[in-house]
Amino acid sequence: MKLSLQLSRPNFHQPTNSSLAKTLSSDGEPDEKTSFLVNAIALVVWALFSLGYYTFVKANWPWVVPYGFLDLWEQRGVWTDWLKAGIPMFVWAVILNGVILFNTTNKPEQNRHAEKGFLFGLVKSIWAGVSEEILFRWLIFMGAFAALALSNYLFFGALFHFGVAEWFQLNVGGPLNDFCSGGYMHKYINNPDNWMLGAAILSANAKFRDGHKYQGTLGLVNSWFAGLFLFYIMFNYGLLAAILVHALYDIICYTVGYLDCIIERAGGNA
Repeated sequence: MKLSLQLSRPNFHQPTNSSLAKTLSSDGEPDEKTSFLVNAIALVVWALFSLGYYTFVKANWPWVVPYGFLDLWEQRGVWTDWLKAGIPMFVWAVILNGVILFNTTNKPEQNRHAEKGFLFGLVKSIWAGVSEEILFRWLIFMGAFAALALSNYLFFGALFHFGVAEWFQLNVGGPLNDFCSGGYMHKYINNPDNWMLGAAILSANAKFRDGHKYQGTLGLVNSWFAGLFLFYIMFNYGLLAAILVHALYDIICYTVGYLDCIIERAGGNA
């Protein structure tokens, strides 16, 4: 997530104004568009692979994946409920970007061409909301169950009926992330009766987080907690709700950046 959620997204959240300049500057636009295209292709390839992997596993070992193909798309509530649930994330987008932008100065060319960058950011925000939620919160998440079952079986699960993956989730991964997330994901990530659900969430979220390595330490931390929150949205309201919240979060990030460009431009930095 920008500390945008997108793999291809400009780094509003990186604590450097050079990253913000790439976001809204025409000079950075060609590279940005190329990066966007490359990442879009990579996401599609990942999605197709994950879809094939899920289909193969579900056809041969249906008990491994506890969800039907479209179960996570089931809609709960209406779009206003989704927006209300996403308010903490939207507020965080304003605070985080506002603090960073307040303490940085944009390049003049970024401010001059802010409108072009902003419109491009809107397109990227919608793409990220759709593509990343489908990939990470749906396909990769469901595919993680088979990998976890296999690794748990191979690493001592076959011998002792209690493998390394299960032990780690119940004693380290689940409790730690339950504590760090304030307990709102407790029944999903720290449930001893369904350890594999929590492990699958954390596995998919780790891939989501790693897609934001280019944003530095702050981007990694932000994307980790944002990813967990989006899982919460999905489980309670459905995948469409997570797509909407994700896209709006990114749009807010770009909007704050655009307003910052306007203010600086009005002050003569153009």
